[in-house]
Amino acid sequence: MAKVLETLIARGRRVRRPREQREVAFGLADLSTHPDIHARMVQKGGCKSLVQLLERSADMETQRFAALALGNIASTAENRIPMANEGVCRPLIVYIGNEEGDTIGRQYAALALGNLAADASNHEEIVKLNAIEALILLLRAEDVQCGRYAAFALSNIASNEVHRSQVVDEGAIAPLVELACCDDQNAQRQALAALRSIAITPETRPLIVKEGVLDPLVLMARSQDTAVQREVSYF
Repeated sequence: MAKVLETLIARGRRVRRPREQREVAFGLADLSTHPDIHARMVQKGGCKSLVQLLERSADMETQRFAALALGNIASTAENRIPMANEGVCRPLIVYIGNEEGDTIGRQYAALALGNLAADASNHEEIVKLNAIEALILLLRAEDVQCGRYAAFALSNIASNEVHRSQVVDEGAIAPLVELACCDDQNAQRQALAALRSIAITPETRPLIVKEGVLDPLVLMARSQDTAVQREVSYF
């Protein structure tokens, strides 16, 4: 596996044909499903190859696989700061904010950014690169899954009291409440998690209520799913 990894990383920096780019991105995404090699992928320069594929390839599937691989690698806590230090945040945010971009690729990019934002040490850089604006654009997309992943990332950013007010000021509350009203329970839970992060600051609670959060809370409280009931009770 180590030899395959190093070969793919090296190829990722030089391939130019879409089919070859897709093969490399798929291979790295496949390897990224093994958490035990996540650290090695970062140490060997895998993130740089993936970012290059995300930024330079015109192939939609290549971009998807690259973003997914970055999201998987960032799920390992020890990788989050090194990945940010390698400059992964900027291309992810640019990709998320491109409303003409591939919907699924943008979702995976938001997953990656959300995982990176699970470490508060990365928050200042992420916010400085206009991540909140990009994530709210994704949150407002018609696809519920876009909202789910955007809410996940916003929840982690809003957990930081330094940046919480900016999440509110840039208009996250209304689309989060709308997402909480959808029929997808995973999206609902992510929306409520983000709203809970925002509601940590007492002054924001009336704003959330004014936007109508009580309606989805009442509906979700009637669910037979204990996980959903638990989310409501936490709120």
